[in-house]
Formats: sequence, structure tokens, C-alpha cells
Amino acid sequence: MSLNNNPSSDTDGARRELYERFCSDLKKDRRVMFYDLDDLIELYDYANDIQDKYVAIEVLFCGERLYPESVELAERRALFYFGYDEDAAAYAVEALPDSSMIGKLLALRLKHTDAAAAAPVLEKLLAERRELTDEEIIQLSDTAEELDMYDWLIAHKSEISSKTDYPQTFLYELTQIAMEREPATAISLLEELTMIEPFATDFWLTMAQIYVTYLANPEKALVALEYALAIDPENVRGLMLKAQCFNDLNYPIEQIEPVLREVMAINPAVAAAPMALSLLYANEGRRKDAEKILLDIYSVFKSDPQLLDVLMTVTDGDVNQGIVKSFLTRDMRDYADNFVEMAERHANEGRHGAAASLLLALDTVYGIEEDRDFMMEELYRCGRYDELVMHFDGLDQVEPFQREIHDSIDVRIQYFIYILSLLRLGRRDKRMSEVVEQLLGCSALDVTNDSADTLLRGRSVFKLLLKMHAYLSGIDSLTLDEIDPFVSGLS
Repeated sequence: MSLNNNPSSDTDGARRELYERFCSDLKKDRRVMFYDLDDLIELYDYANDIQDKYVAIEVLFCGERLYPESVELAERRALFYFGYDEDAAAYAVEALPDSSMIGKLLALRLKHTDAAAAAPVLEKLLAERRELTDEEIIQLSDTAEELDMYDWLIAHKSEISSKTDYPQTFLYELTQIAMEREPATAISLLEELTMIEPFATDFWLTMAQIYVTYLANPEKALVALEYALAIDPENVRGLMLKAQCFNDLNYPIEQIEPVLREVMAINPAVAAAPMALSLLYANEGRRKDAEKILLDIYSVFKSDPQLLDVLMTVTDGDVNQGIVKSFLTRDMRDYADNFVEMAERHANEGRHGAAASLLLALDTVYGIEEDRDFMMEELYRCGRYDELVMHFDGLDQVEPFQREIHDSIDVRIQYFIYILSLLRLGRRDKRMSEVVEQLLGCSALDVTNDSADTLLRGRSVFKLLLKMHAYLSGIDSLTLDEIDPFVSGLS
């Protein structure tokens, strides 16, 4: 994304106004909509930058009606197809004239050309062009990055910059590519940019971001932020970075909180500020204050999984299950695995209550059969035996001891934890021994497994079940703690 096309840039007001006017006109009679060609190109680039695919398509439709011969719009149509379907993009590229540099660049990408073969093609394209448009520079940079030609871009920096009246576009594109590979080079590019255009807030903010993210130097980031916030004192991105730097430098909460409060006052729609403040409170041991901040914004941001993540962090899952389940909407079903990964992270960081609450809600709303043993383990670790038993009892219309037990290690683990929970609750049933014997019979079949990991896991489960059988039958004078792997450390 070039600075000119950056939706957060300082010169963006006119483009935003044009975009909003177009969106308003879409609700009227589209047959009489009229925009000049330059406006449609600007509209498409802006809509693409803010990832509004609907408006981007509508701009292309409007352009096809008003300017069917426009090469610039045809190039953008090919770029749009490239983001979705390479076959469609290939047809669109074939329809472009030979003079289209963007068409040639897309052809290289569609053929997945190697760097050695692409280099002379790019050099020929540069030699043929006396001047490059912003979009050509952007696509040249994207092509070189995709074909792993970062060194080529660095080597041709002066030549490319000389072919435009606004070299900032290329320098900014190159900065985006360099920041992960060579952050020090990215900083040098930004220093060059700030010399050319010292009042461009984005240059200073990007410099600060690189110092924070890639160079772990919050002190220098604060210097860059001082310039950015002098230009735009209410810049939310700059203020959030400032708060992060203060936190990284271990500033007291009394200095960080006012910065976050300022963001909350400037733009209440930014969820990151109250969530960051909540985490600060939690680190200070102010659990109730941390939770209250999140519950205050819950009605507005309850579709944001990050809010759920922070809520689980500060409460360790000690929150109403209805609130947890409210995040698991039908639209989020395809992302169930991401929530399971969230639970795994909480468990790995010692927040077993958070993991248990997340997994219980997931199994209730979506059904996570493959991860049910994980859910039961986390519930057990937290001592939430009643919830575990109640949930397992309700999984089928048939009660657990009457169900058909399939030959699955996961199912054996589930039954083991279920019976262990019943025992922790002081509930004994003669059918427990029968089920354990049945599970032991399944476990004996593990010798035929072709996976070493599965075999070892099966043997561990077999050992656990043997101990449980001895405990239930009274063969050995074992205590409940001695058959409990979460207490005894048996593996």
C-alpha cells in the first residue's frame, strides 16, 4: 500500500468524502450515476485499500458502463480477479494491451516466474518507461516482493525513484517490504522520507512501529512518536504506540492510563484502548476493575474475539458462561479451531479456568468432539467436577454407562476423566468397574497401531485404566490421589 493510497494518511479527507458520496449514490438510481474517470480510479484504489470489496466491484461496474475503453480500469479489473482466481485473472490480462506494464507484471506473477528469469523482464520494463504511475510502482514493488526480488528493488531504488514526481510512493512501498527483512534499512528509508515530507504523520508512525516491533527500542520509538503527535495530537495509532512504549519501559500505570483514557475519549470505537487498560489493571491485581472495563464495552464489541480473549485472561474463565457463548455466533462457526487454539494458549500459560470455560462453551454451541478430552481435562484441572459430569451426561440421550464405547483413545480418556470426576464427587457406581474393564479391552488392541505417538499414548491410557481398575476393585490399597495423573504425575 502506498502512502498516497493509505486510508490513514493526512491527505485522505477528500478521498473519504468521494467514497462516501459514491456509497450514497449506490442507494439511488445507478443508471444516472456519473463520475469522471480519474474519480473512479481514485475510488477503486481507496476501496481496495480499506478492503471494501463491494464498493470496489461497484466502481468497476460503473467504469465499464461509462468508460469501457479505459485501460486503467481494465488493469484494476485484472488486479481484482488476481486476488480471487488466477484463471480469471489470466483472461483479464490477455485482454490488456501490450503497452500495459501492469499486465506484464501480472503475467510474471501468474506464471510464478523465478527471480533470475524475471529480472531482465523488469529491467526492460523500466528501460521502456520514462515515467511510472503510482499504481505501476505499487505493482512493481508487489511483483518483486512476491518473486523474492527484494535485493533487486534495493539495487534499482534510484532508477525507480527517478521515474516519478512523487518518489515517496516507492520509498514507502520499499519500507513495507524491508521492515521484516532489514528493519535498519527500513528506518533509513523512513529517515529519507521524513526529510522529503516532514509533516507526514504516517512516516513517523511507521518508524515508531518498526522500532517497537522489530528493533525492540521503545526509547527511539518515543522520539518518532513525539514528532507524529506534534503534527496530529489526537492520532489514535500514535497514542496507542505511546502507551505501548511506556509499558515496555515499565512506566507506572499512573503514566500509561491517561494516554489510554485519551484514546477512549477521542474514539470510543477503538476497543484496543479499554482492553489494554483492563490488562494493566489485572497486572496490578485489580481484577474487579479489569473485568468491569470489559463488561462496560461488551455490548458494543461482543463480536470481537479479542475481547473474549482478554476477558478470559483477566478473569481466568470466572465469568458467566452466557457471555462466553455469546461470542460464538453462527458466523464464527468456521473459526472454531481458532478458539480452540486460544484455549490451548491459555492452558499453556497456566490459565486452566479460561481454557475450560472456552472449551465448554465451544462444545455446547458448536460441538468439538475431537477436542472434548482436552475440554474435560481442563475442567478437571480446575476442580469443576459438577460441570464436567453434567456436560458429559448431556452429550447423548443415553446415559454414559449405557453408551456404546468406540475403540478410540480420546473416548477412553474422556471416560477415565468422567469416572475420576464422579469419584471426586463421592459418587460410586458398580458399573464403573465394568466400563473400565471394557476400556481396558479396547486398550489392549493398541499394539496394532502403526503410529508411534498413538501407541505410546495408548499405553499411557492403559496404565491409567489399570490403576483405576485396581482402585475400584479394591485389589490394591490405592488412594484416589494415587490414581489421579493430575496429582501423581503419572504419564
